[in-house]
Amino acid sequence: MSYVIRWEEGVLIVLDQRALPQEERWVRCRTAKEVLELIRTLGIRGAPLIGIATGYAFALEAYNFSGEDVNALRTHLVKLIEAFEHHSRPTAYNLFRTLDRLKSIISKRFEDVEELRTKVVQLAEQIYREEIEACRKIGDYGAELLPEKCTVLTHCNAGELATGMYGTALAVIYRAVEQGKEIRVIATETRPLLQGARLTCYELRKHGIPVTLIVDSAIAHIMERHKVDCVIVGADRITKDGFVANKIGTRTIAIAARFHKVPFYVAAPISTVDPYRTAAEFEIEYRSPEEVVLFGGKRTAPTDISVLNPAFDVTPPDLISGIITDHGVYEPPFRELIELAKQLARSQ
Repeated sequence: MSYVIRWEEGVLIVLDQRALPQEERWVRCRTAKEVLELIRTLGIRGAPLIGIATGYAFALEAYNFSGEDVNALRTHLVKLIEAFEHHSRPTAYNLFRTLDRLKSIISKRFEDVEELRTKVVQLAEQIYREEIEACRKIGDYGAELLPEKCTVLTHCNAGELATGMYGTALAVIYRAVEQGKEIRVIATETRPLLQGARLTCYELRKHGIPVTLIVDSAIAHIMERHKVDCVIVGADRITKDGFVANKIGTRTIAIAARFHKVPFYVAAPISTVDPYRTAAEFEIEYRSPEEVVLFGGKRTAPTDISVLNPAFDVTPPDLISGIITDHGVYEPPFRELIELAKQLARSQ
């Protein structure tokens, strides 16, 4: 596995995913504002990676703070938290979990700037390590579900590009291949930004795993006419009532999978579980109409129409066979998973 984000003493080096697969472009960020802009414009994407990058954004500000007044640094970081809360992407929970952990640190008493700086940088590095280990465990637990020969359908990109290393849904596939299993992947193109075509196919091809690309609207036909053993997708937020927010189209896949009796799994770390909000209590991000009506820089629809472009949808627990986490595989309605997430959130 390769990294997609790296900390180098006051500089955050990030793989700009907007340029893939044509170019592996690395961006050097020195401010939180630069990281926030990459998150907003999908240079950095995937709930776990957004959480990691948010931690490092604050590490950049703390590390590069030149003043000697610890209260001035604290005030600066509090204002940055407000900026990330109101001007980032509202659906992915990992970002808000990172901000909650930062608030907990910043609220404590510190003798000087160096002490607070050290704590903020250490938290960023800790979050990165936690997410990598979580994805490794997801791979271990999920691989046990796959038979020796298996065709997996996945949606969007839930691999190392979305997490920092290994991935969530793709971690299951990588681990199964390491165990000697014969795995084939069917990847949806994932309109309108083609994360499946651009990123998942790029990633799987790099690791030598057979992948077949399909258009999103072919899902039910493929399940009917071709062998699909299971569906594995990632998640941007899992709510306290067991609903899963993920890339738009996920709910459609879950409905098709239920009709065709194909197991439908979600793979996500415990850090993606929001134990405090229901599916009705958080915001679904809507993105620019231009993402839908422009293709290759050319307009593909008339100018005098309205466009709805939700980035995510929400899948109810009764359409989900199981959620594969770093703490094991949970079955609906996921009460034990939600309670565990609540306990872990309180302890951090």
